[in-house]
Amino acid sequence: MASHFQFFVTEKWKIASDKGGSGNTANIGSINNIANIISGYGMFSQLGEDWFDAYWMNYKKITIQDKIGGTRKIATLAEFVEYKKGDVSLVVPKRNDGE
Repeated sequence: MASHFQFFVTEKWKIASDKGGSGNTANIGSINNIANIISGYGMFSQLGEDWFDAYWMNYKKITIQDKIGGTRKIATLAEFVEYKKGDVSLVVPKRNDGE
């Protein structure tokens, strides 16, 4: 018999990560740390919903120059915030340690 369930409700942007949920589609992934999920402390939680919307509308669509003269797509939240001249210190690091 299953018991000791804990339920929570929060908006997706508060627990989102900056990576897709699966490898073959652009669906939005979530953080994995249970304590951070329950507290709504995802990668966008300090930036806000507008940054979440902007990042995911532009996910892997913005091309920037790399350090060796080539080009690449922006694929992390920190790169996106820096590109948009936002405060990178507000990006909450993704934790996968299960603590």
